[in-house]
Amino acid sequence: ASPVGIQNWTPASRAVLSSAHQAVVSEASINREIAKALRAARAGDFLFFFAGHGVPTQKGLLLASADDNPAGERKGVYVRDLLEQVESSDVTSATIILDCCYAGLATQETLSAGVCILASTGPDDLAREPGMAGHSAFAQLLLEGLGAAVDGSSPSADPLGQITALSLFSFISTTMDLRSDGQNPV
Repeated sequence: ASPVGIQNWTPASRAVLSSAHQAVVSEASINREIAKALRAARAGDFLFFFAGHGVPTQKGLLLASADDNPAGERKGVYVRDLLEQVESSDVTSATIILDCCYAGLATQETLSAGVCILASTGPDDLAREPGMAGHSAFAQLLLEGLGAAVDGSSPSADPLGQITALSLFSFISTTMDLRSDGQNPV
């Protein structure tokens, strides 16, 4: 099933979402899909969403792929490498949404103008999964904030009725602050 409002997403965002439904997402396939989405976005907007395992390393946050081996060779995409790919592309803006442990480490990277990171946890925090319908609590709120946009009643819309990264983060953060599990998005 497609998320609500997918018809309003950019072609590049739809391509990333479609490729995310693969059964096994290897390091190679993630990098291939990122490159393809950046080319498709051209001078437009780039959206990257990752839900999975985040691993703190000497090189920064690793978004682990399905072929990652914690006891051996680490595989996945380093946020720093993702940001370099975004910076060397023609996209005018990039929104990177991370729903994983230690996601806040990504916010400590140097960001170019037009790049925004929404992280489900602080840099030293574990992600929790008490959400509904197989989603983490963060992902559930993300879907609520985006999904309601179709009928114009989004709880994450700004005063002009637009959903921005800031208004979406504000909705998610405020709602998560009301819970007592200690997970705080940044």
